Amino acid sequence: MELALRVATHVVLAAPTANAHKLITNKVIEASKSQLVQGSCLVQLFGFFKAAAERKIIDGAAISLLMNTVTLKTQHGAACVAIIVQTDQAHSAMRSQILALSKSQLKDDQVKGVLCLGELGTLEDLSGETQILDLILNNF
Repeated sequence: MELALRVATHVVLAAPTANAHKLITNKVIEASKSQLVQGSCLVQLFGFFKAAAERKIIDGAAISLLMNTVTLKTQHGAACVAIIVQTDQAHSAMRSQILALSKSQLKDDQVKGVLCLGELGTLEDLSGETQILDLILNNF
């Protein structure tokens, strides 16, 4: 799987057509659900989404698909969403959506939001976010 992710990353960097990007992105999102993605394969997965975000080929539909993969058992999607939000300023509005999910009454949405927020916090300083402290106290 690592080799497939490496090839996908290179195709995204080299392919000029959006159709190729969408197809490859959807396949990588599907692969990210696997619990077998770990170690160097996980690093390659994160590298794919960083490269795709830098090239601005991740759209809202892809982020939604990625968010749907986030569970307590498969958390890779949360880190991928955080990488996209942190890398591509076009998706910075996702920060407020992640906060809203974290405050949801639905447990699955709360889990998605908190996991994404935690992963975002590993990439950047969230201490300036005033809602974070209340969120942490309410969820833990």
